[in-house]
Amino acid sequence: MANHLDNFSKLQQMGLQAAYQKSPNNKLLEDYLHLGDGISDLVHLSPADFRQRYHKLLSPLVQIAENMGFEYWMEKPVSF
Repeated sequence: MANHLDNFSKLQQMGLQAAYQKSPNNKLLEDYLHLGDGISDLVHLSPADFRQRYHKLLSPLVQIAENMGFEYWMEKPVSF
């Protein structure tokens, strides 16, 4: 999960900040409230803190999926 979480959280944070700057009262921003605090507080988190919020949210879900038999996708080398 760590391999993809950094890029995922960076992308999510950039999207949140861009949407917030354009329209701070946009209803779509409510989707980020599952990370805690208010939207304006989330916008001002450092990248490390934002990533930590996602890690805290997703870790239990990944564990549940593993317990149910799901496995991580592994990138396989492409051969021509």
